[in-house]
Parts: sequence; structure tokens; C-alpha cells
Amino acid sequence: MTIKDHPSFAAQFQRWFIRAWLIDVGLFAGGLYSLKHNDIILGWTLAFGFVGFTLFILAYGYYQLFHVACPDCSGQTTTQKSNSRQVWIAVCTHCKVTWNLKIGTQAVD
Repeated sequence: MTIKDHPSFAAQFQRWFIRAWLIDVGLFAGGLYSLKHNDIILGWTLAFGFVGFTLFILAYGYYQLFHVACPDCSGQTTTQKSNSRQVWIAVCTHCKVTWNLKIGTQAVD
């Protein structure tokens, strides 16, 4: 199998993830600020929003990671973590290509 870098997955995934967590931090900070200043209803609403949005971020991130389309044939790939290289890869059995998703602790050689 050939190893190639996925052209767009890492940038899109990281951009979405950072923006979502910034919104989540805003919900958390707003909830704490509201509760500290005795606005109980708004504070608890933001706190529950923080919990719900955190669960959404984790679920959608999981969905994105395990539903990667092959850039060459647009087919479905199988995503797995390469333990030897400490990166996430997507394997397309149709094209016989292993896509480096560029998410992990080491680069694929």
C-alpha cells in the first residue's frame, strides 16, 4: 500500500475543533461569571449548555475522524490509529492507499 498525506483533513479538523472549544470555553466562563454575580438562571443555563456542547464536540469529532472519504476515489475509508507511528491513518481498500491524516504525535515517513 502507498502512504500519502491527506490533502485537507488535518486543517479542517483542527480548525473546527479549535473554534468549537473556544465557544465551549465562552459558555463555561459565562456560566461561572453569571453564577458568581447571582444570575442563577442564566448561569445554570450556560453550565448545561457547556455540558451539552462538550458532548456534541466529542461526538462530532469522533464522527469526523471515523468517516473520512478517500480524496482519490471518494470512497469510504477505514480509520485506525497506527501504534507504531502514533498517528491516525485512513486506509482505502479500493485505491490501495493509506492516508496520513496528520493527527497524532509523530509524522509518517
